[in-house]
Amino acid sequence: MMDRYLEAYQTVTGKTPPVAAAKLTPLFDQMQAGQVVPPRGQQAVELGFTAHTFNDRRENPAMYDYYQWVTTHVITGPINELTAKLIGMAFTSTNVIESNLPQPLTLNPWQITQLETALITAKQAVIVENNGIFIWLAHRHPEWPLINQSGNDFNESSVQMIQKIEQAGVVLTYLGDLDSTGIRIAAQLFSVLKKHQLINLWYYKRHSGSFNG
Repeated sequence: MMDRYLEAYQTVTGKTPPVAAAKLTPLFDQMQAGQVVPPRGQQAVELGFTAHTFNDRRENPAMYDYYQWVTTHVITGPINELTAKLIGMAFTSTNVIESNLPQPLTLNPWQITQLETALITAKQAVIVENNGIFIWLAHRHPEWPLINQSGNDFNESSVQMIQKIEQAGVVLTYLGDLDSTGIRIAAQLFSVLKKHQLINLWYYKRHSGSFNG
């Protein structure tokens, strides 16, 4: 008897499931039950496939398509998958989070998820659009509470942490270039805040090297 994942895939897409697709059934059952599953590469290895099978379509197109289709169209509810996205998914700040580690402090997605709101001790903080300005201000004013926005990189970790900081009652100010990109970043930042408010909008004058509010 064909299991429901194979049957759904074949019925809806009209395609024959790839060879060895039945190996994925226990994994899909775990996902559907809300159980924690390992990062995608480890999922593939544990089922006897190469590590990139579920991440890169070029590795095994038929199996990749089957995996993506089932996880998108059959599995209901969020998939509780441990993330392996540590590079490019970090959050960096100074004097915002209580820590005995040297500042600036960088958190990865796992740390952000587990961070207790009580450890967010800043009363106000400045979100800085530009990496260079962020590190220069941190050098010149090591006591300032600063958040590195990294330009238009609004990854999940960054958004989650900004929202958590807002929930802790921190007053936020945005510091960025007064150009179309800087304004767009400010608008996007505004949209992810639940209270929908930034107290001030500051911008940096590239040529004069001064700050204006």
